[in-house]
Amino acid sequence: MGIFPKRNTAGDVGLDRTDTDRGSRGAMKTLPSYPLPVRGTGSGAEGAHSPAAPIDLGPSRAAAALREQLDRAAPSSRVLVVGPAGSGHRAAAFALHRRSARAGGLLIHVPPTAEALEARSDVEPGSLHLERVELLDAQGQDCLAGLLTDGLGAQGLIATSEVDLLGPQRPEAFDEELAYALNIAMVSLPPLSSRTEDLPELARAATAEFARRRGRALELAPDAIGALCASPWPGELEELELVLARAVLVARGGRIEAADLACGPGGGASPDSLPLTDRRLATVERALVVRVLEETEGNRSLAARQLGVNRSTLYNKLRAWGLH
Repeated sequence: MGIFPKRNTAGDVGLDRTDTDRGSRGAMKTLPSYPLPVRGTGSGAEGAHSPAAPIDLGPSRAAAALREQLDRAAPSSRVLVVGPAGSGHRAAAFALHRRSARAGGLLIHVPPTAEALEARSDVEPGSLHLERVELLDAQGQDCLAGLLTDGLGAQGLIATSEVDLLGPQRPEAFDEELAYALNIAMVSLPPLSSRTEDLPELARAATAEFARRRGRALELAPDAIGALCASPWPGELEELELVLARAVLVARGGRIEAADLACGPGGGASPDSLPLTDRRLATVERALVVRVLEETEGNRSLAARQLGVNRSTLYNKLRAWGLH
């Protein structure tokens, strides 16, 4: 394939933009969404498309090593982030963007298609987050190679992948030369199983953010913290956030009890718990969306606000699930 093809430009379609200007609440700029899950988004001062909790939060050695990786990689113009599904790719991209010299600009999330890459605008400074880069087909790889050759202008590139593109799991169809071109700096996301010490802090931060979005003030009860720490979290950080987002919806009073959580030993005891016998992230996400739509009596705009996603993202999910 080589990495020297010409690139084309097109209109702004298929991009999901977030204004993350430091020191402000950052008015979110959103273009038409694409039918990929919006995971682990929404946060404090930065608006609905920033993470519910900083990905490097916590006292564990794994969190400290992650902070060091992020600090070291952020100044680079190209960063490859590798981590299992659900480990917080968008949260990592956000952390890298905030640490970079481009933090005053936009963080633009782009799906792994040639069309979306060609639609990007290099006029505005910021960071381009290419999601699931390992899924790029030959046309998409040619387009990305062209962008790397021609230069990204005032933008930096953050590519995220569920597999190490330079390791044995690299898809056979993914060009090795392109993999090396992407890997100027690399960040490896640790599994949540190695961050047990961080769970209370991560959970408290995410709970506070999800509660803030609903205009509530909630805290986690000690038994809830214990249940969270006892859960294996096969869906990683994003499963944790989905469980907490759902708990904020069903909790009564000023704190979340273990009975409000659908996780861990004895979890999901409340009568309206989400069905988590199938703990795959996609299943949990669908169940949460259906629950919120029921509670909002089908009001999709309100449901989107409570879920922390834009309306077009919610509509695309419902369409993909045959629920539109």
